[in-house]
Formats: sequence, structure tokens, C-alpha cells
Amino acid sequence: SVIHNGDIWDVSQAMVALYSWIGAHDYASAGPYRELHLHWRELEIATAQFKNVAVEVQIPIVPLDAAV
Repeated sequence: SVIHNGDIWDVSQAMVALYSWIGAHDYASAGPYRELHLHWRELEIATAQFKNVAVEVQIPIVPLDAAV
């Protein structure tokens, strides 16, 4: 997993970094990713400050030689 702190629109950069790490260390994704919003909630869209969020991105992994 990786934790992104900052602008909500930059979470994709954290995801790219995580997928890059997975590939570089001979792992493969074993399912869909999950986002945990640690500081900010989607129901607060009308009042939220999108520049200050904390989002954990989790991706289940398996060793590359075990991937189907």
C-alpha cells in the first residue's frame, strides 16, 4: 500500500508509483485496488478542501511466478 497526502487529483500518481513498485519487484496484482480515505470523505464534496487529503491505496499482490 501507499499513502498519498495532498491534492485529491494527484492520487493517480501514487497509484502509478505503487504499480511500478509491484512490477519492479517481481510481483503481480492479485485483484482490484482499494482506496481508504483517511482524511476527507466523498460525502463532503460541497465543503471539502481537495488540496489536503490523505488516501491509502492498497493493491493485493502475489509473486510474479505465482500469477495466473
